[in-house]
Amino acid sequence: MTRAWTGALVAACLWALAPSPSAGQPPSAPGAEDGAEDGGAAVDEAPGNDAPGRRTPGGDATGDDAPSGDATGDDAPSDDTPSATEGDADASPDADDADPSGPGDIAADDTGSSDTGSSDTDSGDTGSDDTDSGDTGPTQDDAGAPADPDLAAFDDGDLGEPGELDDFDDVPTGPTGSELRVRYFLERVEIRGNERTRGRVIRSYVPFEPGEVLDPEDEDLEAIRWRLRGTGWFDRVRLRLEPGARRGWVVLVITVEERNTIVLSGLTFGISEGLNNSEDTSTDVVPYVGATLTETNLFGSGARLSLGALGSPRAWGFELDFEHPRLLPRDYSLRVRPFYHRARQYFGNDPLISQECPDDVEGCAEELEARNAVVFYQRGGLLLGTGHDLGAVTRLTLAWQGEVIHLRSRPEAASESRGGLAPSPIDFTLHDRVSYLSSIQVGLSFDKRDDPAMTTRGVLARFGADLSHNLLGSDYDFVRFQLLFRAWQPLPWGHTLRFNLFAGAVFGEAPFFYQFQIADLTDLIPGRMLDMQLDRRAAPDLLGTVISVMRTEELAGRLDLQYELPLYRSRSGIRAVNGYLNVGVLFLADPRDLEVALPAYRGASRAPLDLTFDIGLRMDTRVGVFQFGFSTVLGLVTL
Repeated sequence: MTRAWTGALVAACLWALAPSPSAGQPPSAPGAEDGAEDGGAAVDEAPGNDAPGRRTPGGDATGDDAPSGDATGDDAPSDDTPSATEGDADASPDADDADPSGPGDIAADDTGSSDTGSSDTDSGDTGSDDTDSGDTGPTQDDAGAPADPDLAAFDDGDLGEPGELDDFDDVPTGPTGSELRVRYFLERVEIRGNERTRGRVIRSYVPFEPGEVLDPEDEDLEAIRWRLRGTGWFDRVRLRLEPGARRGWVVLVITVEERNTIVLSGLTFGISEGLNNSEDTSTDVVPYVGATLTETNLFGSGARLSLGALGSPRAWGFELDFEHPRLLPRDYSLRVRPFYHRARQYFGNDPLISQECPDDVEGCAEELEARNAVVFYQRGGLLLGTGHDLGAVTRLTLAWQGEVIHLRSRPEAASESRGGLAPSPIDFTLHDRVSYLSSIQVGLSFDKRDDPAMTTRGVLARFGADLSHNLLGSDYDFVRFQLLFRAWQPLPWGHTLRFNLFAGAVFGEAPFFYQFQIADLTDLIPGRMLDMQLDRRAAPDLLGTVISVMRTEELAGRLDLQYELPLYRSRSGIRAVNGYLNVGVLFLADPRDLEVALPAYRGASRAPLDLTFDIGLRMDTRVGVFQFGFSTVLGLVTL
């Protein structure tokens, strides 16, 4: 009996000390532990999870980063402004585990209202304005907004002080401290602040489509702001990334602040002199006025419509220019420009003239009495063109221009003596009576300016070529090339330096209005408007060179440097006033004079160079940009 109880007690102790398996689970088989670790790794590396998504700050890979076709939100842009967090409220299970108040919250617009970014008081601040705009971090209502590193906002500064794209230098680091390249999927594009401009017009400047991978460091993001500012439709353009409805998906928000798009440009007025610099008090001077009125965003469609006109007793004309940026298939633009000019052109330096004036040519007798070699003409025509963007800041244009030229009156014979040479006939470059001109025009432009009105940084480059040939039905055979390059560099103390280079060449028999004139290059006499000459004076010739006999030639160039300093800034009315000082050197020559020097000139005076300068004010207003140069006033006196 005692042995039985003793045996039972020993058995009970052994049973109590033996390990028991977990409830509801069989004991682990040998090697199961290693298999579990391998299985955990396999989950992280499962197909679809290695898409360019992101890891949470804890280092756990998410499984919802792969693109899919059920992204919420409207893919098509519209003028409506949905909330930044609008979309499917069902987030992935991993998103529910994320801590919405953790580090690197994505700033969201809780109200979904149009944020114009006007709360930025510091014009030099190009970072996020989450605090100033009242944006708050995501909460549990954000439907699983990921606890990502900051998606920084980037916007412009105040007018005249360019903002810069946030370079996203704060690259997130993983648990091991290694750098990771952050990429997201684009859920949709939202446009805010546009009251006149159609949403699809702004959306057309965005090269990204929903579902594409979006890299915050992509240069195309900065290019969007450059291009939108370059349209002249907005005072400020602000881009930011906000969380989408799913982990790893973001919303690209473009906030604009519109400006007046009806602008007055090319305003010019003054008096023109019909004779060379002279002390004669009977010198005939007449007033002139011209301007161009442009709607740069017609009915919010992005189309441009302008009307330019010039009025003077000696010359008058007009042109109507319409261009729609994406009217033709595949986003090709359409441009239509009819024009009509009725003007005079002055030739020669104290020429010898033989001329009889027709009765129907007004002013011919007065010009003949003043001993000017004057051509009276009229021309009218039509330009049809198209263009296409080759990139974010590069554009190619192609156009055909046909015109009818009527030579109303010219001297029967006229000659002049150039630089000590024997008198030679003056070539008026126009065919008698009625002639036709047909040309193909090709242009290539690169525009990366922060502001087309008051530029403080950036580059503008343009190249153009015109070809006229009898195969095109033209009576004139020639080719013309033009190159313009400008670069702006901001200085540390807030001023701006502008570098400008122009070069042009004409080969063949081109009419004088396709050639280069001294008025196109110097600031000291009134320049041409609508290709019509306003003043016949020669170059001031400050260096005493052969350029004094150059008027309308085939080779031209100009190199200048301009210093600008801001004088006034405002958010309304007159937005900005800059003072400027420009100094440059210009070149104008006939190719024949470069081959055989004029005998009346020696040494360095044979180089057809001259100095030019200008000082004045440049103002950006709600109705356009105006420049008041005091060099024009100086040009009225004999230099």
